[in-house]
Amino acid sequence: SFDASGNGVSFNSSITTASAPDTVAPEVPESVSAEAGNAQAQLSWNAVTDADLSGYDVFQDGSQIASGVTDTLYDVTGLDNGTSVEFTVRSVDNNGNASVVSSVATTTPLETLAPSAPTIAGTFDRDGNVNNSVSVKPILLVDNVTPVAGRSVPTYSFAVYGDSSLTNLVISTSGVVEGTSGNPTHWQVVDPTLPDQIALIDGTTYYWRARASDRVADGPWSPTATFIARSSEPVGVELAAFTAESDRGKVSLHWQTLIDLGVQGFKVYRSVNQNGPFEMVSAGLIRGRDGVYEFNDFDVRVNMTYYYQIEVSSTLHESHRHGPISVKVTPPNTYAMDQNYPNPFNPTTTIRYELPQSGHVELTVYNILGQEVRRLVDMQQDAGFHTIQWNGLNVVKNRVSSGVYLYRISVRVDGESTFSTVKKMLLVK
Repeated sequence: SFDASGNGVSFNSSITTASAPDTVAPEVPESVSAEAGNAQAQLSWNAVTDADLSGYDVFQDGSQIASGVTDTLYDVTGLDNGTSVEFTVRSVDNNGNASVVSSVATTTPLETLAPSAPTIAGTFDRDGNVNNSVSVKPILLVDNVTPVAGRSVPTYSFAVYGDSSLTNLVISTSGVVEGTSGNPTHWQVVDPTLPDQIALIDGTTYYWRARASDRVADGPWSPTATFIARSSEPVGVELAAFTAESDRGKVSLHWQTLIDLGVQGFKVYRSVNQNGPFEMVSAGLIRGRDGVYEFNDFDVRVNMTYYYQIEVSSTLHESHRHGPISVKVTPPNTYAMDQNYPNPFNPTTTIRYELPQSGHVELTVYNILGQEVRRLVDMQQDAGFHTIQWNGLNVVKNRVSSGVYLYRISVRVDGESTFSTVKKMLLVK
């Protein structure tokens, strides 16, 4: 190429053509299988490794139904339930060379080989109640479906329409995770692409339905439900997650709100019975960060099952509770004694230790010369997580001097020594 002043540059390249056309067919797809659903089937096979592979052709009962398929999964719909179907697959390269067809995969679709239709639980809004007149960001609830045994836990799709004939789709979503008894399967009708996330129009009647999928088959749609969206209705608080776990002698609660509008905080309630009564165990309102909340309950016993509810306090709607969810406090797996805290200390410190089974515990403080200063524990104790405090006093209740002290735990089970360890601590005045 040259410019107006005659300055130029050149580039040379060469290619060598093949001595003969490519007539070698790619490999035959292997491990072809077909898993049936409700009037449908999902085919799968191992990928062919030929470098010039173009795709795959799919055959049903000897007739080609698809070409150029680039994935190794293919869904076939519109099948007759109760009728056996045969499928084969072949691979094709970029030059049009095709392999022979694969071995036959046979399956029989049945109505029962798909998740059942969800049951509409209602349209949730403020106060945890089901309403027909809801906010412009309502939460749609369904009961969990009956899954197909041996398949993945279903996920859910929701669709909202502007007409009763379900032809005017307003907004939809898929891949909603199946819920639990304390946090049922639900979806809040919002559009994340919009600044206010509001996808619905004030005063408009909408129709919605839901269905489940287990990665093999889509279940049937639920019956259609309806609601009226009103901007005058407060927006409810939806939980994106609410979990409880046993963590070394305490219960850790974690929850997250999808939309945190107006939320001032949460209170935590606990009971030893699923149906209550529940007592508040948090000192006050728990405040989160970016919609994420946490609470640790230390006042629990091992091998006990506890039920928890959380109550939201908001400026936009009345308080309501989520839950309950349950957790069993598990005992420790091994013996252990932690470093005292605080350390250094003045005048009081705490020592924490763990017993995987009940036994006779002795926990003694010694000075640096090995002389006994104070015996803090000398009793039979149950399995679990225990704490004891030392206030810096000796056996005659006199305050000891600053310095390094040793504390030793010894556990006997059925009269035999089972566990013993020693640690150092520092008293500073």
